Amino acid sequence: MASQTATDITETRLTDTELKLLRLAKFLHFYDAILSVNLVGFITENVWKYVPFPIQAELLSLSYNDLCLLPVSLSAIRQDDENQPSESAGQLSNLRGFMQDVYHNRLENMQVLTALEDICGFKHENSKSSSQSNMHETEPTVMKKMNSFMSEKKSHEVDTMSDVIAAIAKGANIQQVVDIGSGKGYLGQHLTQKHSLNVLGIDSSDTNSHGAKVRGQKMRKQLPNQNRKVPDGCSEKASSLDNEHGSSVKEFKGNSQLKDCECSQDTGIRDSDEPKGTCQCTIVNRISSVKLEDKDEKTGRQNDLCARTDGAPIYKPVTAFVDTYTDVSELLCDSNAQREMLLSGLHTCGDLSSSVLRLFLSNPTVRVVCNVPCCYHLLTEEFDELKEVEQAMTSHEGMKPDVHYGFPMSSCLRLQKTRIGGVAKMIACMAAERLAHEKKLSTEKLFYRAVLQVILKEHYSIPTRQQRTGKLASKCANFVNYTRKALKKMGYEEDKLSDEVIQQYHDTYKPEMKKLEAFHQLRAALAPSIEALIVLDKLVYLQEQESVKQAYLVRLFNPITSPRCYAVIAAK
Repeated sequence: MASQTATDITETRLTDTELKLLRLAKFLHFYDAILSVNLVGFITENVWKYVPFPIQAELLSLSYNDLCLLPVSLSAIRQDDENQPSESAGQLSNLRGFMQDVYHNRLENMQVLTALEDICGFKHENSKSSSQSNMHETEPTVMKKMNSFMSEKKSHEVDTMSDVIAAIAKGANIQQVVDIGSGKGYLGQHLTQKHSLNVLGIDSSDTNSHGAKVRGQKMRKQLPNQNRKVPDGCSEKASSLDNEHGSSVKEFKGNSQLKDCECSQDTGIRDSDEPKGTCQCTIVNRISSVKLEDKDEKTGRQNDLCARTDGAPIYKPVTAFVDTYTDVSELLCDSNAQREMLLSGLHTCGDLSSSVLRLFLSNPTVRVVCNVPCCYHLLTEEFDELKEVEQAMTSHEGMKPDVHYGFPMSSCLRLQKTRIGGVAKMIACMAAERLAHEKKLSTEKLFYRAVLQVILKEHYSIPTRQQRTGKLASKCANFVNYTRKALKKMGYEEDKLSDEVIQQYHDTYKPEMKKLEAFHQLRAALAPSIEALIVLDKLVYLQEQESVKQAYLVRLFNPITSPRCYAVIAAK
């Protein structure tokens, strides 16, 4: 995390939100050492030294339960100065001062969030009574069947976001929704079935688009005849969620070790030893070609993607690659090409979340955007110091520099050349609320890897970036078993050390595990602030645009159920 000041910005020329964003960046910059160091070298590089000295002893004195609650614990500041930020970020006298600074640098406490009812009069009720007035008599049964196709987490997200989008669309008199990164079609089919909106679901994966059709076909067989609105584009030959591409729907099981989207993740801190997980979400960036399904074989013309012959709204999944310059209206049928649209994205991954906002600005027919970003670790950065990132970027003639990258988007952070860093982006993915809710420290595999690094340093050699252990620790019964498998996988002589010697390393450094746990929880406490920097940057970017009349940041989901819970909503 760094802010390299190239140009001093006069604060009097900045909006209140811009000032808060810059102060947040400054706050995080103080903890750059904590947020950029790799836990692989926790022991070999004495990472504990980066913890501010005044709070080291206090951290180690915390009970197991208090340490579990540290990411969200505010008990230390529930006193007279609760509403007063500390005089200087980083000037800590104790753990209480640290938590006070953390508290005031989270979105919920920065006065930057807007209540949904203030935007569109929407208020989500668990009973769903607020939305049932717009439903047919049989629709509660229909929705129950639709929800049976989703996990509890996905159902919560889709129910809430579809209700919000429907309320916004109704207020703006919009009937057409374009869902970017639509995946298996959960949100789009919900919008069509429950709220009678036309939805075009765009995904770059043929597998996902086919899966959406298969899912729709399976639902058609179970829904009451009078409510079969989903979707006309389904293949009659499809009969299972396991499709011809070999894909299947894998749902969230309530584990804090998983990212908010449907891709695997560890505790949110990925050491250099472990590769970044391959995200199963759609990542659509800087690709100018467009590939559409459902074209008439004789004429080559695109079939009607917007309405059935009986006039009922449909959800239509297509496979397409889009970038900032894509004309979304060209993906619709001729009759609806000029219709005003709402652009949605539920957990748009990495740079796709930034691309959706730029797509919103570049398309005159798109009036509203509702976007929930996720997978922050996949964001590319304009001011990343790693040269390979820049070399990996695909150049695009005439594309402005800020179009290439996911962060930063706002002018104020770009002027400061603000960067986050790979480790800090992984920390931003941590589910602080859920970690505290589960009251369980999951750091054993991080400890295994840290001790292994000592063994490698003393008896072998420091591994290269290509020599990775992956996720072996979770598959091993003990440290000796883990070390043997890790050495073999990394290409080292696995029988060089005896079991006794290996176990001795584990026992010798066991006292360091308390420090590792405390360090891990300390970073988890900072995770919401890093997420705040990323999300608030998007809001400020939209507020900077003359064409944007309104831009808001809202908390859409329960953060324990769905940690990536913030939505950026804007209208032109």
